[in-house]
Amino acid sequence: MRGQVIYVDGYENVITNITEQTFRDVKKGRDFRINLVRSQEVIKKIVTSYADVAPGRALAIFGGANLLEIAISKGAPRMGGGAHSLLGLRINDTVRIEFE
Repeated sequence: MRGQVIYVDGYENVITNITEQTFRDVKKGRDFRINLVRSQEVIKKIVTSYADVAPGRALAIFGGANLLEIAISKGAPRMGGGAHSLLGLRINDTVRIEFE
């Protein structure tokens, strides 16, 4: 499955065009890996809260618009950066999800 970064918010979280429903329909209970085009970072879990991940670690979460977001726990521009700067993710970058 492939998606694209469509927005970067004020916390430098990147929002993709992958909806929660589409992700769940394709996932069908399988394990997965989210591969980020400009980073060696691999995410293997969708969390329900930013607090589910240690500070400074990358995470994936479905946000308020039910779109997949990539973020850095406790990351913000004033605190060293979010996913946009720390992972190098930009609008139109590809986010690839591989299912096992």
